Amino acid sequence: HTEAWLALKGARVGGRIAIGTTQDFADHGLPELLRAFAASHPRVRIELRVGRSVELGSALQAGQLDLAITMRHAPSPDEAFLISEPMLWLCSEKGLATRQDVVPLALLDPYCGFREAALNALD
Repeated sequence: HTEAWLALKGARVGGRIAIGTTQDFADHGLPELLRAFAASHPRVRIELRVGRSVELGSALQAGQLDLAITMRHAPSPDEAFLISEPMLWLCSEKGLATRQDVVPLALLDPYCGFREAALNALD
């Protein structure tokens, strides 16, 4: 509504928008969306912050971000649920996991939702 009203008045939207996202979303799809947004809103400065879901959620609550695209087990009442993805264990048929009884894990440091889920599944 605001954009339509401003277009009729000959004005363009300006300002800044601060967006936070995890690396998972920053690599695929988001660059094209941001490029299209920047082309259609050249007076809006986009600030992009890439981080972990917990950190981005805190930044959103603190008012440092206008929008955060993160991963959660379930949305809180003030969040919008967008997509559900299953978590899978994958390995190569020729990989070390198929030849060893003990498999070393490469994990991110706490707190990482994937780390917690993997350790809980193994427990």
